[in-house]
Amino acid sequence: MSELAIEVQGLCRRYGSRWALHRFDLAVPKGEILMVAGPNGAGKSTLLRVLATISRPDVGSAKIFGLDLVGQRHRV
Repeated sequence: MSELAIEVQGLCRRYGSRWALHRFDLAVPKGEILMVAGPNGAGKSTLLRVLATISRPDVGSAKIFGLDLVGQRHRV
């Protein structure tokens, strides 16, 4: 199996009582291209904000090239 560039498991992000992401999983192998598309309110911007370390996930984990987005935020 190839190395993963992005690995997301059970990611959840909540704003007040509303879930923007709920149990989201994603695996993107190194060298692949990812397009994020969907209707308004689907969680696209929230996902990208979490992956960019701008927002923290409430539940779950996410890694960029093996670096944890919460614990190794500054290295990501």
